[in-house]
Amino acid sequence: MTESVAMKKDYLSATEVVAQAIGSVAPSVTPAVLVGSVFAITGNGTWIVFVFAALTLLLWTTQLNAFTRQIATSGGFTVLIAQSLGSTASVVAGWAQTIAYVFSVSFCTAGFTSIFHAFMPSILLSLGGGVTALLLALSLAYRDIKLSARVTLTLELATMSGIVGLIFYHFFHTGHFLDQAQLHLDGIGLDDLRKGLAVGFLSFAGFESVCTLGVETKNSKKALPRAALRSVLICGLFFVISSYGLVDAFQGSTPALDKIDSPITKLAQLSGLSWLGGLMALGVLSSFFACMLGYINATGRVFHGLAHCGLFHAKAQKIHRTYSTPHIGVTFAALLAVIPPILLTSLDIPLGTQMDILGTLSALGILTCYLLVAIGAPLYRKKKNNLKIHHVIVSLITITLLSIPILGLLYPVPEGPEAFLPYIFLALFVPGLGWFLSMRRRNPQKLKALENAFLKS
Repeated sequence: MTESVAMKKDYLSATEVVAQAIGSVAPSVTPAVLVGSVFAITGNGTWIVFVFAALTLLLWTTQLNAFTRQIATSGGFTVLIAQSLGSTASVVAGWAQTIAYVFSVSFCTAGFTSIFHAFMPSILLSLGGGVTALLLALSLAYRDIKLSARVTLTLELATMSGIVGLIFYHFFHTGHFLDQAQLHLDGIGLDDLRKGLAVGFLSFAGFESVCTLGVETKNSKKALPRAALRSVLICGLFFVISSYGLVDAFQGSTPALDKIDSPITKLAQLSGLSWLGGLMALGVLSSFFACMLGYINATGRVFHGLAHCGLFHAKAQKIHRTYSTPHIGVTFAALLAVIPPILLTSLDIPLGTQMDILGTLSALGILTCYLLVAIGAPLYRKKKNNLKIHHVIVSLITITLLSIPILGLLYPVPEGPEAFLPYIFLALFVPGLGWFLSMRRRNPQKLKALENAFLKS
């Protein structure tokens, strides 16, 4: 039975929706953690990877907005894809989004633990700090998404401002604004850029979570499309500036940028601002926390939508009578997300490797969703009788560009246990997709009711 209590309609402002998107992206994590990974692959082409990823996602956002301008839902991609590609594809999209978001929360928990480990030598105590942060994020998500959005925006803007300020201080302190090696992409080939794009796209993941806020957002059919575009532009500009600045700061240094554990802290020390380095480390911790909070909010709403359509535990449909939040959904999200970092830590897997594993699984899920949206958007426009030739062209270009990071994750095949990650990702679809296919064969009447639920959500 559907819960009679509903989420608060028209509760979030346009600014708070942008805050939710930016909080889920956690931009400050990229210069602190991911820029080094991109640099290890693309070197002087690091900044252009983020330019390419931003441009691709701006194109993709036009595909997403084909749906969000017409549909206000809390069900995420499950509901959106059902409108164009049908129920089977919508189940794939819903489970891919679930996998991506749960592992994103796990990634942030491992990242928080990694930063905390620099202050706390004991790995178990550090993991305890990560789990405590996760539980604190859950308590905020459980109570109020507006408060959550404001907390994430405050934490992220403070940390991003500090990082950008440090980068520009470096430029003025050294007088070195133009790095010819980066501007000429010295030593970089197309294959290097292809491999680096997988990490570049992962940096942006999370902004699309705005599609789970259709019910709670004021004037959502205008606010959500604008929020998606603005968050990509803000994060893209930040990534380009920070990556260019960090590569310039450590150009030719020993150790190289990809071998430095905390490049922001190190840059502060080199600039004679050691006190700022400590603040930035705390800022990165807060960014991981904001990311947990953003993804728990989004995942709880995805679970709510899946449950409403019969694809997840029925209790996840429930809305808290006092807080008007999907409290069971967000609790499920946190409980599922805490398992992978605890399991990987118990197997003595280093924190950096944990983040690689969890980030790859998340990236596979979110790129699957991006691809389905790009395929489905022109079909949805056709259904609404507003398809133009340029819509088809943009969709085809977006699909082609998205295939680059997908191939980068799959080929060349990674060495060691990471080679099995695509198979683990596919195995995670078995519960949801297997149940759905079984129902289609055994109970077509129930399937018809499910398809109607998708279309009405």
